[in-house]
Amino acid sequence: MSNAPYIVDVTTDNFAEVMQASFQVPVLVDFWADWCQPCHMLMPVLAKLAEDYGGKFVLAKLNTEQNQELAAQFGIKSIPNVKLFKDGQIVDEFMGALPEQGVREFLDKHIVDEEQAAEEQERKLQVFADELENAPDVTELEARLTSDDADHEARYLLAMHKVIEGDVDAALELLLQLMQKDRNFEEDAGRRGLIKVFELLGDDPRVSAYRRRMTSLLY
Repeated sequence: MSNAPYIVDVTTDNFAEVMQASFQVPVLVDFWADWCQPCHMLMPVLAKLAEDYGGKFVLAKLNTEQNQELAAQFGIKSIPNVKLFKDGQIVDEFMGALPEQGVREFLDKHIVDEEQAAEEQERKLQVFADELENAPDVTELEARLTSDDADHEARYLLAMHKVIEGDVDAALELLLQLMQKDRNFEEDAGRRGLIKVFELLGDDPRVSAYRRRMTSLLY
């Protein structure tokens, strides 16, 4: 097996330490045993993919015979059993000796290519940048809003600026205020702006909270 840092043998002694890695990258725990022939078929497939993915996940090999308490803790009754951990929690699993393509498809559901993710995020941010073409700067918009709380254009454009600056919470609050004050402004621009921010945030927990607040204004 490889000596690569992203392929490790896990035991009761170092399991907690290995789980800490799952807060940075997914950790794939392979529960196996020496007597298990399917385990020996699967193991080189997992090792190859760990090498191919180059550190985008950690492969943790756990011998169930030598670590029976851990195996019992995770309810392992048949092997090979493979569990994927993120942020210390099991997010997916499979049993049996899947072929390489099957394991690759399993991994790709959870492992995001960083370059592609960055490009997608840039594309989403460009939507907000386009809204600000020829728009006043933040200082001017804040001054306008201070002098006239009903300046809905200033509130909307300021929200777009806040997204670009990375102050998404401020943008969400501004867009909610716009919904509260005037649903008719630019065909409900507040609601449409909120939806665009939700798409930008993806699985961020703030989305569900602000969706509830948005929905309360709709009905």
